[in-house]
Amino acid sequence: MDKTLSQEEVDALLGAIKTGDVTTEQVAQMDSSEKVKVTSYNFRKPRLISSEQLRGFQMIHDSFVRGLQSSLLMNLRTTIEIKLVAVDVITYGEFVLSLSNPTYMSVLYMSAGMGEICIELNLPIVMAIIDILLGGDGSNVEEPRSLTAIELSVSGGLMEAVLAELKAAWATVTDTTFQVQSYESNPEFMQLTTSEALVISVTLDLHLGGASGILNMCYPYSVIQPVLTNLSARVQARSGRGRRGGDQENMNAAIEDVPLDIRAVLGHSSITTDDLLHLRSGDLLCLDTNISEPVKMYVGNRLCYLGDPGQSKGRVAVKISETRHPHVEEGSKDM
Repeated sequence: MDKTLSQEEVDALLGAIKTGDVTTEQVAQMDSSEKVKVTSYNFRKPRLISSEQLRGFQMIHDSFVRGLQSSLLMNLRTTIEIKLVAVDVITYGEFVLSLSNPTYMSVLYMSAGMGEICIELNLPIVMAIIDILLGGDGSNVEEPRSLTAIELSVSGGLMEAVLAELKAAWATVTDTTFQVQSYESNPEFMQLTTSEALVISVTLDLHLGGASGILNMCYPYSVIQPVLTNLSARVQARSGRGRRGGDQENMNAAIEDVPLDIRAVLGHSSITTDDLLHLRSGDLLCLDTNISEPVKMYVGNRLCYLGDPGQSKGRVAVKISETRHPHVEEGSKDM
């Protein structure tokens, strides 16, 4: 507490210094002990988001990274690696200045009245993906330029994968969907919020064949503010599980997106080489199974299910009727 000395106290203190009863060093120490401790605070970046909530945000996008990598791997049929690099709280102006120009930037609307966010993807990665979707190998990447209308249309498949995996990642926090509102090549034309407004920036590192780039995501604070409590609850729920349970969850999370080959085998047949050479359209091959017998379904080379053949939405399908203890069968690779 601040205290002002009276004239008598000042005179007594000066007299004590002259007589040597009190030294100037002691007076300085007395003065410093009364000083108030000051903590720096940046009013342009108020601490509105706790470290626990940022941890929950990171958990969501860890799940998003795993899902997106698996989805692109299956759709593009090429090597791809995605890593979460950083989750930061910055201003929207700083986010825009960190982006390249031109670029591939889209505004997404989060349902349930949450608002708009944006995603930016470096053009070398986008062009490599478009090249693969059009039949190339992703190596014929041109200098960065604004995408044409046809290229934007082709890239729609990429955004569909992103939206699906974002929805799945956010499902543990809130029931929301994502919808593309618009595309932009110049980040300065994208007025998502004011330059001084706080946003959460998520940065992913992508490597696709010989191309590499960055995927940036921007969540305005006003958009994610309603779900911050849910983020904290998710972190607490996860940390509250036992060490053993946490290890099991980490193991499950590491393998849950691994693609598996599942096959339905209708039956087998043996023919001579001469019959094989004379096969024509319309010929029939008799299999060693009866039409009433269930179809065997294999995961890899292991028999895991029995099912009934049919169709769903115009595609061949198998309805699982029985689960079998996985075991390897000889000849399971034959169709």
